[in-house]
Amino acid sequence: MKNFTAWILRFRIPVIVLIAAVSVFSAAQLKNMKMDPDITNSLPDNLDAKRLYDKMGEIFPSKEFIFLGIDSHRIWSPEVIAFTDSLTRAVENFPEVYQAFLLPISV
Repeated sequence: MKNFTAWILRFRIPVIVLIAAVSVFSAAQLKNMKMDPDITNSLPDNLDAKRLYDKMGEIFPSKEFIFLGIDSHRIWSPEVIAFTDSLTRAVENFPEVYQAFLLPISV
């Protein structure tokens, strides 16, 4: 590490010029940079979470939705159904929510 530090100090002017040149080049290329705010476009198509997200997008055509999952081995029990129904009704009461769906899926 001492050798590296000594080398940097010995060639400080060329190092500073090199860093400045790389910085200017990088800043000049910012105008060519493209940003995609949709993170799903950067995910691989074979990812289970992306496939689920895409499928939910087909069912509910909106980019903004909340998916709530309930993990239970007794998904069709009266207690779980009552809980799911109360959760759906609670979500519907938010003024920002346009519509809430109860979609029971057993996996």
